[in-house]
Amino acid sequence: MLAVLAAPESIQHHDKGRLVSMVGEMRDSGMEVVTYTVSKDVLRHFGLENLPDGIAIIGGAARAIAQEVIFDEQAPVRDIDLIAVSRLCSEETLSDLGRLSEEYMASDNAYGHGVELYDSLPDYFASRDFTMNQMMVVDGVLLMTSVARDALRDKIIEPMPHECAGGYLGPKLTVKAILMQAVFKEWYGSSEMRGFDIVPWVRDFYIALGLNKAFQYGDAITGRFLDTIRQLDWIADEDVDDPIAFAKRLAEENEFNFRDSEVATLVNELWSDMPPAYDAAHERAIHLMGKFAAKLPTGASASEYTNPETDDWLPNYNPSTGYRSYTSQSKDY
Repeated sequence: MLAVLAAPESIQHHDKGRLVSMVGEMRDSGMEVVTYTVSKDVLRHFGLENLPDGIAIIGGAARAIAQEVIFDEQAPVRDIDLIAVSRLCSEETLSDLGRLSEEYMASDNAYGHGVELYDSLPDYFASRDFTMNQMMVVDGVLLMTSVARDALRDKIIEPMPHECAGGYLGPKLTVKAILMQAVFKEWYGSSEMRGFDIVPWVRDFYIALGLNKAFQYGDAITGRFLDTIRQLDWIADEDVDDPIAFAKRLAEENEFNFRDSEVATLVNELWSDMPPAYDAAHERAIHLMGKFAAKLPTGASASEYTNPETDDWLPNYNPSTGYRSYTSQSKDY
């Protein structure tokens, strides 16, 4: 696919002057901004062709769109994150953010994290966690800093300066960076974390956050993620050998709900009931990830992980063959 670099004056938009003005504000603030045209076909590929004017795609979905448009790369999309650019939205759209949150961000919305409202694009871009996240797709236009474009091209994971106090990145973002690197290495062969030191230890809650997202990407990336944090001495060898048992322990000890993958569904159905919103979120996650969605080992079911004599949950128990190893299964999950 040939990337179409769009000059501000060529942007096609329902309110062309307003969007061009906002791009100008970003450049006036010192940001080197590049813009690309995103076709309806590309948006349709991600199920985002019907977003109202002024609703911007951000995060991993924006990165995946940028990779397809600029570099002709295919990227897995784990979930959808949206914001509303208030100056580009109609009153009707602004009054409809709740529905949009439920439709496109069901899982996050269940925790109160729906479509957020932004007025200033310079403020939004300056507040990102990593340089490669200084981008958005709004109304058929990909806006990004040149730094973000270069970081995405080279798979450089570098935090924004405000995120690195004393050279260390916070535990949540450190885990996020490790997972992003696992994805990039698995899919594109290389990636580099740059500009921060890794903390010597993080709480299990943050590991659970990372493992939950790793499950959504599939077995290979889960393995890469766990191998990396084992090398950092954050977890034990046995945690890598049986990710489902590890996940269940993390869930129980940290009151953490794994979500949006079939592995997560298994872990949770054995110990808690999930909110109804998770059903829609799970269906959307599986739809987005397609064949790359994290699933149970081939042929597995919840019954295979339960000892019928005691009804105890055993992570690798098979009623017909005894014990099994999750990690020995095919990667075709």
